[in-house]
Amino acid sequence: SKRGAEYKKYIETTSALLPIQFSKLFVTLFLMVALILLDGLWLGLAMKNFYALRLGTLLRDNWLEVVWAILFVYFFLAVGVQFFALRNSKLRSEAAFKGAVLGLCVYGVYDFTNLALLKNWSSEVAFADVVWGTFLCSMASA
Repeated sequence: SKRGAEYKKYIETTSALLPIQFSKLFVTLFLMVALILLDGLWLGLAMKNFYALRLGTLLRDNWLEVVWAILFVYFFLAVGVQFFALRNSKLRSEAAFKGAVLGLCVYGVYDFTNLALLKNWSSEVAFADVVWGTFLCSMASA
């Protein structure tokens, strides 16, 4: 049966000591790097002044002290892209579309929760960030 063949493949490609398929781990790490690079260009170059002007004192002076949290953000986003956009996608366009929907949902929840709860969160930031997150996840998925 197909299910038996899939299980046999899983057993052959997964370590009993550390039950991780290393090909999936590689994809996760690749996605993390891609997301970090794209987001770094967006946040650090293209839109740096946009966010600084609108978020002001909400932004950290030294993000290196929380680099561990930044890595978690990109790890969780990469796992989401891999699970929801790449899994069972036959075409690159299908993966890109699923990634866009994932980005829209993740960034939408984050930004509009912030807009609802934080008095200094701007609607301009929320809309720009949601558009960017939709694009970012779509490109990473493609």
